[in-house]
Amino acid sequence: MKGNRLASLLSLLVFPFLVFQAINGADTIEQGQPITYPNTIMSAGGRFELGFFSPGNTSKYYVGIWHKVSNQSIVWVANREYPFPGQSLNLSINDDGKLAISDDKMVYEVSDGITNRNTHAQLLDSGNLVFLDRSSLQVLWESFKDKTNTILPGMTPQYDARLSGPNGSLVSWRTSEDPAPGSFSLELKDEILIIKKGFKTYWTDTQNLFRSLERFRLDRNYSGYWKFPNTTEVTQIVLDELGQLKLQSWSEDEQRWHTLESSKCPYHRCGVFSICSVTTETPCSCLEGFEPITNEKSEGCMRKTGLQCSTEEGQVPTDGFFSMSFVEYPSGGYELNLISNAAACRSECLNNCSCIAYAYDVKLKHGCLVWYGDLFDLKQLPLDDENGNNFYLKLAASELITKDTSSTNGTAKDQNKKRNNGQLWIILILTLSLSTLVLGFGIYFIRKRLQPRGEDLLKFDLAGSPMTATRRYCACCSLDSSIVLSISVDVNQVIRHGRIIHCGANSSCADVPSSPSCSCLPGLEPYALERWNKGEYKFRCSRRTGLQCGNDTNTKGAENGLLKLSKVVSPKKTIDSRGSDIE
Repeated sequence: MKGNRLASLLSLLVFPFLVFQAINGADTIEQGQPITYPNTIMSAGGRFELGFFSPGNTSKYYVGIWHKVSNQSIVWVANREYPFPGQSLNLSINDDGKLAISDDKMVYEVSDGITNRNTHAQLLDSGNLVFLDRSSLQVLWESFKDKTNTILPGMTPQYDARLSGPNGSLVSWRTSEDPAPGSFSLELKDEILIIKKGFKTYWTDTQNLFRSLERFRLDRNYSGYWKFPNTTEVTQIVLDELGQLKLQSWSEDEQRWHTLESSKCPYHRCGVFSICSVTTETPCSCLEGFEPITNEKSEGCMRKTGLQCSTEEGQVPTDGFFSMSFVEYPSGGYELNLISNAAACRSECLNNCSCIAYAYDVKLKHGCLVWYGDLFDLKQLPLDDENGNNFYLKLAASELITKDTSSTNGTAKDQNKKRNNGQLWIILILTLSLSTLVLGFGIYFIRKRLQPRGEDLLKFDLAGSPMTATRRYCACCSLDSSIVLSISVDVNQVIRHGRIIHCGANSSCADVPSSPSCSCLPGLEPYALERWNKGEYKFRCSRRTGLQCGNDTNTKGAENGLLKLSKVVSPKKTIDSRGSDIE
């Protein structure tokens, strides 16, 4: 009885450990033991890890395999075209025996086509995820046959003379943050590497740049494998989103990838004192302060102005450094052991006439790198490349003044241009905004000046509702009739065909945009009809029939009335009973 109790107790203690090992560090995925975010499995030797990742600043989640030394180096993506939107993910072997990724809304089967239900998955130290029959250990599916953008040692190349374009061996990522299939693919034809962009040939390894790869002999079944150089370092081949094929090795001391060979910027591609850009179609250009030796920049460059080096005591150095960012260091650098900070590294290079450039990198063992003599193989990387470094090139003072780079805390030439372009855009936007504001105020004040005081509008709106007449009795006029008439309507203005039209006294201005015009008020007619018909509206209108004032004995009993005008704006000036102007 005691023995049974002891066995049960040991089982309870061991079972959680086994479960924990299955989801954190074990190299297999078993049925009924799903991996959930953020748990992982690891190959037996600790070289590769499989789990969930989200590239860059995106909120999309994938299942992938990466080097244990660098979790940013994804070598395989399971669902590169089908990302999941959240972290509630499971990677499991479902009831059909297939490896599947799922959340509460979607299921994606990775190992599609497998019909065997007695299966399990294992991550090997080669980085290959294999799907095995539990009984026979037969490989039913493997990630090495479902490549993304990376070749690892031991991979079998995909070769078929009938295939081209995206059906090649590798397909690049779409962007650095999107593992979906991109524009570039790698093929192997007659043992020659070919990069295609879509279905067009982008690059052919005619120079056998990747000769360090002991590639294979293909038999009639097109079988073979990639054999990398004999080295203990971690190596890989990557086809990046820019169409560049790179053979890389991992430096444990520097904690970064070194590019041993490249299709875009191979060894000595651009000559001495040049920089090779991996992002442009014409990669070679001279460094700042240098000019081509010949018409071909790929043959190298020379200084425009020689260095004014001085080692005499008390003499102020007249040279300085031009800062460059996101570069891959040139070949031939020397690491200085006794330098502990960036300022000391700069001073050491500045005071040494043989030193032509320096870099201070905290990832290095001692930090300070310096270069002497000629510079080769400096590479300009994309501005978001995590392997990019800062690099400081020694130039004559006159070159630095021209470029306004006397401080070594500047940015690379491309970034300076980007910043300057941004400043120009800001100035342009502010100028346009200010001009628009001034123009708006100008139009407002001009219209305000043309607009009469007292009412909101100057013009009569005769296009509205029809005018109606209403008879009303009024007191006898005590003012001179000509004065009364002249103040009935003030002078109106309207712009017609680019000129201002003045409507004379006792007239109204019809605000019709297509054809603005002046007209006499009802009961009045143009004083000078001939000129009025010619468009000279400044002449006033006069009454057809004079007013019949009740104080005149000859017209006693005659009645005057008032005509009501609707939808109009009153004149800006009236006269009270005493004959005074009222604004």
